[in-house]
Parts: sequence; C-alpha cells; structure tokens
Amino acid sequence: MINLNYRINEYSPGNYILDENLNNSFISGNKVRKLNGILKDLKREKGLLTFGSVYSSHCLATAYHGKLLDLPVKLIVLTDETVSSNAFPHLKLSQKLGADLLFCSIKEAHQFIEAKQQELKDYYWIPGGGHTHSAAKEYELLFEELFLYNYELNKHVKSIILPFGTGTTAFGIYKGLINAKCDIKVFGVSVSRSKETCINAIKDLDDSLDLSNLQIIDDYAGKYHLTTEATENARNRFLGESGVLIDPIYNAKSLECFYRYKLKDTLIVNTGGMLNNFL
Repeated sequence: MINLNYRINEYSPGNYILDENLNNSFISGNKVRKLNGILKDLKREKGLLTFGSVYSSHCLATAYHGKLLDLPVKLIVLTDETVSSNAFPHLKLSQKLGADLLFCSIKEAHQFIEAKQQELKDYYWIPGGGHTHSAAKEYELLFEELFLYNYELNKHVKSIILPFGTGTTAFGIYKGLINAKCDIKVFGVSVSRSKETCINAIKDLDDSLDLSNLQIIDDYAGKYHLTTEATENARNRFLGESGVLIDPIYNAKSLECFYRYKLKDTLIVNTGGMLNNFL
C-alpha cells in the first residue's frame, strides 16, 4: 500500500507531538494509516463501501484509496440535516476523487447501511472509522517500535493523549505500549461517545486487556460537532507553541483537556482531520 512517514518532535520541554498530518503528502492522518492495514486483506472486491459523518477523515481516506486502487467508492454520510457536500471539505474532496455520496439520517442509519451491504455484496465493507483489528495493528506496531527503540521517548514520556472516536487508534497504541513493556498512561478524549461506550468499543477488539492505564475523558459526550471558546483557545495556544494548527472537531478537544489537566511529559498524537480547518 502507501509508504507512510512519521515524525516526532519535542515542541516544549518534556512534551512531544506525533503529527499524523505529516504521514502522507496528500491525504494524511490516522485514517490513512489504518486503511493501509485494512486494505491488505483486499481480494477481488469490485469497490469499497463505508460510512461516516460530514466531518469524516475516514470517508476521505477511503475515497483516496479507491482512487489509488481504481475501485469505485460509495460513502454513506450520516446526517440529520440537508447539507451540501461543498460546505464540508472532506466530502467535497471525496467527490473530487470520484466517490459517490449516499446521505442517510442517523435514525435510519442501521437499516440503510444493512440494505446497502446487501445491495453491494461485491464491495469490500469497511466499518465506520476503520474499527478493525488490522487497522489497530498498524498503530500497535508503530508504538511498539517507537518505545522499544527511541530511548528519549521511553525515558521521558509518562502519558499519551489523543482524540477517541471509534477507539481503534487508542487501542493499537495501548497494545504497542504493552508490547514494549512501558508503564505509560493513555488519555483518550472522546469526541462524542460516553465513557462506557468507549470502553465497550475497546472490548469489541479485545475483552481481555487490563485497561488500568487507559483513562477515557468523556466531557464532550454527545457534542461531536461542538467547538467552544476553550477548544479554540487550545488550538491557538498550541499553534503558538508548536507551529501546528490542529483541527477544530477532533484534536482541539484533546488539546483542551491536555491544557486543562496540566499534563506534563506527554506525547500528543495529532490524528489529522486538518481539512476541517476550512470549516
């Protein structure tokens, strides 16, 4: 699949950033890395089918991979409002890459998705957010490597913070740290779900893990699209400190918690979604 880069910088004393906006020159972020793992299982399917929100980096990454593989892509977009794809950068670019957008209300999502899966049986189905073992494995291997072979990180980092959507990336990171025998706290800042739902998403992938080093912050439960004065202040402060402009939907929430909880010796994972800066 795609050869992906990674870069970790110490942007302030004791604090580091893994900026996944830099992992690819065109479409970047954790969704690209996850799809690299997922699509290794691709066989003779005639297209790609998945779903997401109007802000979905996952949908855009799927459209990008479809373009690379010369496969048609159908994206089920969940929204309760009548929207124009031109108003949402990820949707607009997905269409530019040739993806077909199928809009559906959140209330009818389950039935609509099942119907499309039946209708498009020869398409490769990708769960929303890429919530699969093969996707999580990409982050497990990355973080195992980072903390086994990077002495500075292993010595100085005491915690990791990142946005928590489906939890696939957080799960992979957590497993990689276990493999590297690191006693590091992982803070997952939920962008929408309750703490219980987040934990259940992790258990869907592995219900045997000791999760004592995973802390879910669900202050933004039910507030997926919300931007606040605090999240905007966090974006602006982090831009001044690191030179990185994070997105307002996902990573701004984890940065707001990073500052509010006064975390130190922390690796911040910027998972991407940078096109949402155009909203």
